[in-house]
Amino acid sequence: MILFLSIGNAQTAKELCIKGNVKREIRDYKGAIACYSEALKKDPDNFEAYFNCGDVKELMQDYEGAVADFNQATVIDPSDTEALYRRGIAKQFNEDFSGAIADFTRLIEMDPNNSDAYKGRGNAKFFMQNCPGAIVDFTKAVELDPEDAETFFFRGVAKEDMKDYPGAMDDYEKSIEIEPNYIEAYYIRGLMEIKLGQKENGCRDLKKAGELGSNQAFAKIKELCQ
Repeated sequence: MILFLSIGNAQTAKELCIKGNVKREIRDYKGAIACYSEALKKDPDNFEAYFNCGDVKELMQDYEGAVADFNQATVIDPSDTEALYRRGIAKQFNEDFSGAIADFTRLIEMDPNNSDAYKGRGNAKFFMQNCPGAIVDFTKAVELDPEDAETFFFRGVAKEDMKDYPGAMDDYEKSIEIEPNYIEAYYIRGLMEIKLGQKENGCRDLKKAGELGSNQAFAKIKELCQ
């Protein structure tokens, strides 16, 4: 009888997680959290409930709550690299950049070929104004995943911040080569070109960014290209 009740509770927790997932998909985030919380009452060691609750809290921009839930998930399963990665991302959103670097570093120790871990750590270093360190990590990330347009873009931003304009230009160009509709790459490259006196090229890039959907680009065209 005790075994039967235990199995029943576990099944109920699973059903609540499924219900929470459905609510997440329709963006009923409060309802999803309520389902995951109820699942944890039934099964306090339910990894899925903690992980998914952290995911939803991150979507709600409750980054501190997300960190707490991902932390519980890593306690339940210390070998799960995705929970560790998501905790690092949540810490980064919460501006705990040192904590994020620690999580990404631990993830790299567990999975040395994880390009997302290097990219995440590079971002955290960039926000801590460690551009040289960020560039090293972004470079490793693109070595592992040479088709990641976003990482080339991030490295370009770090290089531009260090006034390595040719290097930044190469990375923006590469990111656009991989992702031809990369709005941010056109926008940032356009601003850099104008700053460097290449107004025609810069305004052309801003126009492209605007055509792709950036209202901010059109505002900059009125300001800088008239």
